[in-house]
Amino acid sequence: YPSASDYIDGSVNLTIFASANGSCNDVQDQITITFVPNVFVVVGEDDEICNSETSYQISDVSAENYNSLDWTTNGDGTFSNPNALEPVYYPGTNDLIGTEVTLTLTGTSTGLCDPASDSFILTITPQIIASAGPNDTICAGNSYQIFGAGAQNYSSVIWNTSGSGFFEDATLVNPVYYPSNCDILDGQVLLTMNVTGNGSCDNLIDAMVLKIIEQATVNAGDNQE
Repeated sequence: YPSASDYIDGSVNLTIFASANGSCNDVQDQITITFVPNVFVVVGEDDEICNSETSYQISDVSAENYNSLDWTTNGDGTFSNPNALEPVYYPGTNDLIGTEVTLTLTGTSTGLCDPASDSFILTITPQIIASAGPNDTICAGNSYQIFGAGAQNYSSVIWNTSGSGFFEDATLVNPVYYPSNCDILDGQVLLTMNVTGNGSCDNLIDAMVLKIIEQATVNAGDNQE
């Protein structure tokens, strides 16, 4: 039963003594037991990237007492060097259309010790797909329902106007806009859609022009006798 000091020393000599019978000489023999430290592998915390990224630098990894290292993935990406401590991971096609991938580091022993593994989850967030819609035209005095706008993979939306009108609810993807008198006098207004992405994905801004045409007026003149 090795002691703590034996492990610290790294080895211990065990000697057997045999007392002979009669006039025969006593004998002894010795073996050396070498203690190999267990493999130690710890990877960083779970992390996240946007699927617009083409690579991910692995960091915050620790490993000790290993003979070799090997990174593996349950996705279809590749590593710049799967045997390096902190390689670059290149997400594959299926990784980028999924939601997460597990990256695992396994260290093998320099002796008879079992391998050690640790893993972390890399979440791959889809980037925003959004559009404010095509330019459009309305008659003065009417409100405007923004039907042409659309957004996917976003956390929030806020609409702004270059004019002085107002939105019924500026946080909707397809809100109703009410032009002001100044908007009508200007003849058009720029409606801007500000979309906030999820995770580390970039925000997106898109805009459409709403033209406002004055109502036609006619006058047939005074009645005649």
